[in-house]
Amino acid sequence: MKSVYEDNRIVLEVNTGGEYFLRSKASGTVIRIHARMDETIVTCHQGRLTPWSVNGLPAFLVSPTS
Repeated sequence: MKSVYEDNRIVLEVNTGGEYFLRSKASGTVIRIHARMDETIVTCHQGRLTPWSVNGLPAFLVSPTS
């Protein structure tokens, strides 16, 4: 995987298939984002996606599973 962005909180990588992986350094949770022509798929490895809202916009709260 190729690192696209990194700071003290997150790492963003992309694989050869065009899938993006966003990893939290604090919790270790990884979000996989795969955009296709008509949809975007978001999955989470070792984490839980909870429907959320930020400033009235749809969002997901990502928390680690034990």
